[in-house]
Amino acid sequence: MVNALHTLLHRLTLPGKPEFALRTLVLMIVFLLSSFVNADNRLSASIDRSKIYATDTFTYELVGELDVQPGLGGLFSFGSSQISEPNIPGLEKDFEILDRQQKMSMQSINGKSQSRMLWRYTLAPLRSGKLTIPAAEYEGIKSKPIDIEVLPGAAPRDASTPPMVFIEVETDKKEAYVQEQIKFTVRLYSAGNLVAGDLSQPEALNAIIEPLGETKVYYRMAYNQRYEVRERNYLVFPQQSGKLELNALQFSGTMIDSRKRRRVRVREESESTNIMVNPPPANFTGTLWLPATSLHLNEKWDKNPEQLSIGDSLTRQIEIHALGLLASALPPLPEASPDGLKVYPDKAQTESKEHDSGAQALRRETRAYVAIKAGNITLPEMRIPWWDTVNDVQREAILPSRTIEIIAPSPQQKLPSISEQEPKTVPATSSRTDQDDEHIPVSTPPASNHFWYVVTALLLAGWATTTVWLLRNQAAQPSAKSKLKPKLDLWPQLRKAIKEQQADMPKLLVAWAQEHFSALSGKHRILGISDLKHFDNTLYEQVMAFERKRYAQNDESVHHDYDGRALLAHLESLRKTRARRANPTASIKPFYPYQQKTGTESS
Repeated sequence: MVNALHTLLHRLTLPGKPEFALRTLVLMIVFLLSSFVNADNRLSASIDRSKIYATDTFTYELVGELDVQPGLGGLFSFGSSQISEPNIPGLEKDFEILDRQQKMSMQSINGKSQSRMLWRYTLAPLRSGKLTIPAAEYEGIKSKPIDIEVLPGAAPRDASTPPMVFIEVETDKKEAYVQEQIKFTVRLYSAGNLVAGDLSQPEALNAIIEPLGETKVYYRMAYNQRYEVRERNYLVFPQQSGKLELNALQFSGTMIDSRKRRRVRVREESESTNIMVNPPPANFTGTLWLPATSLHLNEKWDKNPEQLSIGDSLTRQIEIHALGLLASALPPLPEASPDGLKVYPDKAQTESKEHDSGAQALRRETRAYVAIKAGNITLPEMRIPWWDTVNDVQREAILPSRTIEIIAPSPQQKLPSISEQEPKTVPATSSRTDQDDEHIPVSTPPASNHFWYVVTALLLAGWATTTVWLLRNQAAQPSAKSKLKPKLDLWPQLRKAIKEQQADMPKLLVAWAQEHFSALSGKHRILGISDLKHFDNTLYEQVMAFERKRYAQNDESVHHDYDGRALLAHLESLRKTRARRANPTASIKPFYPYQQKTGTESS
C-alpha cells in the first residue's frame, strides 16, 4: 500500500510544484481512512406491513450497526436511555408517532468491538394514499426511504381476521323531534388486556349531550372470540331541526397482545351517526314545546286547605315530574293571587336525575298563603300541554282547581247541642190510627257512637276546667265582696311573642285587641287581623308586615317594614291610656252629692 501511494505521488508531481502533490496526497489519505472506518457501519430501515388501512397502525424499525473505535471509550458506559435518537425529517407530516422504544447491545469479536442499536416506532397514518417514510440519519449514516400504501376506511373484519379493537355505536331512534331525548350508546371491544387508552367524547352542533351513568365493563363474543367490552351511554337533546351528525369517535391506547406477548399500540375510529330531527307538530296547542316520555303534576299542603280563618297561613308545594327531559326545560308555573289570599312564592328548585329511561326532571315551587279576607276563594286550575313521544300524541298534565273557604273566627267555638243531634220520634201522647203507621217517622239509631263519645268528653273537660278555675279564683279572693279579677292577662304572652317573633303573635294580638277595644266596638267587631284597621291602623300595618317577613324569609325581593320594638312601644302607649281611663283623679265629683256635703261638715 505504501508503494502504491509512492507511485501515485510521483505521477501527480508537477515540475516545479511539489506542494500541489502533497495536498492531493493528504486528501486521498483522509478519504481512504474514513472509508475504512465506516466500511462496516450501516443503518437499515423496515416496516412490518407495506399496505394498511387508514385506521391501522404499523411498526417502523431502524437498526444501526457501528464499529466502536478506541477513541469512543465513553460509549461503553451508555445506558439504553442515553442513546441519541436518529433524525427523520418530515416523518410527522404524514404519520403520527404513537410509541417509541429503543435498545442497545455491544459485542467484541477478535478484539473488534461493535454496537447494535434498535429504534422501534408505532406509527399511524394521517391520510390515505401512497406515502413515503423519509430516510433516517444517525452519526453520518443514512437509511433508505420506504414507501407504504394506505387504503381508506377500515380493514375487512371476519372470523379469519378478527380486529384487536373496534368501536360500536348505536342510537335508540333514527328520527326525533327538536329537544327530544335520544339515547346514544358507545361500546369499545378489545381482544387483549387493555393497559391504557383514550376514547373521545361524542360531539355535535346544535345539540346538548350529557353522559348517562358510569362505564359498564362486561364480556361478549364477536368474530368467534371473546372480547372485553366497555360501554358508555349518553343523552342527546337536539336543539335545531334538520340533519344532526354525531362525530366519529377515536380511540388510541396500549394493550398486551397475548399471541405475540408484547405491548402494542392500537388505534380505532367509529363511523359517524346521522339523525333526522323534526320540528314540533303543527297540531301542538301548547305555548312551550315539551317532548317527554311522561309528565305529571302533583301538590302537597302542610294542612287541610278547605277552610281557613282570617290570619291563618298554609303552604302549598307544587311539583312537575317528567321523564325524557332535563330540569332546565321545565316551565315555571303560572302565578295566581286571588282576592282574599296573600301569596308569598319561594325560589323554585330544579333537579335532574338518572333513570332507566334516561333523564328524570323535577321542578318544585313552594308558595305560602295568608288569609286576609273572608269568603270563598278559588285557586285556578293548572294545565301544562306536552307531547307524548312514545305514542306521538299531545297530552295535558292537569292540577284541578281548589276552593278555600275563609271564615271570620268567633271568640268562642259553639258546640252542637245534644238535642239537635237526637233523632226525632213521635210523642207518646199523640193520637193516631193504624193507617197512619206507615207515615210516622221512625227514629233510627246513629251509625256510630263516636260522636257522642267526643261530645261527652268535651263537656266533661269543660266542666272540670271551669271547676278548677272557680276554685282557684275563690281561694285567691279575700272576701266575697271583692271585685272579680279580669280574664286571663294576655299581655305577658303577647310581649314575649313579639320579642321572640313567634308564629302565633298575630293571633295573640287579635285576642288582646278584642279585650282592649271591647268598649269601642260599636258596629265593628275584632274577629281577625283585617278588623284591626278599624280601631288602630298602626297595629294592622305591623301585623301585616310581620306576616310578610315570616313568609318571605328566603326571598330578598319581598319588602317588609316590620319593627318589633316600635310595635311594643305602641302597645305600651295604648295600655297606659287605658290605665288612665280606668283610674280617674280625685278632682272628679262623686256620684252622690250628699256624700261630699257630709264629708265637709265632718271636717
